[in-house]
Amino acid sequence: MKKISILLLISFLFFGMNGIAQQSITVLKATATPPVIDGNLNDKNWDEVFDLEFKNSKNSNFSASITYDSEYLYVACKNLTDVNGIRHHAEILINTGEPNTSWNANCHWYHSSHTSCSSKGAYYMWKNCSDQHPDWKANNFPFTNGNNHMEFKISLATLGIEPQKGTEFQLAVKISDSGTLHHYWPNDAAIEDPSTWGVVSF
Repeated sequence: MKKISILLLISFLFFGMNGIAQQSITVLKATATPPVIDGNLNDKNWDEVFDLEFKNSKNSNFSASITYDSEYLYVACKNLTDVNGIRHHAEILINTGEPNTSWNANCHWYHSSHTSCSSKGAYYMWKNCSDQHPDWKANNFPFTNGNNHMEFKISLATLGIEPQKGTEFQLAVKISDSGTLHHYWPNDAAIEDPSTWGVVSF
């Protein structure tokens, strides 16, 4: 009985009350100067935030950085062209509700490649694609001026998030080619399972 009780305690601490593994929390740093969404990454604020590392193949050096201000969440996906010259596109996944193993109305999908696509409650919804969205923005292919990066600017009001200290939500970054190569932050994340995404906090 004692052995079983210890195992139950360990399971509770690791998985939490709803059976979903608890993630470590990444605390975001605010920016005083909003970056220009052009993919050039020449804004000073990107030098002041930390990089999110990817479990990369030997042919790539992907990373991402995240910051925010009173109105927007900003994500920079870096080094999206590998050593073979293959361009990769970027996707931002956000869950503003309780951790869940399936998509619901609190989950948001943002994609940038030749155009910008987004949806709420589902992913890979290619009907809502445009170069102009009222509540978010990203630069698209082709890369220009020698850069190989993508920047995203996403309205916090649309997400229903207040940028107050201690506010938490789930986020994942996906970088992939047009085939079967997919890279994530966190490294064990999966687009179809929000419970695998990272936890970030203001």
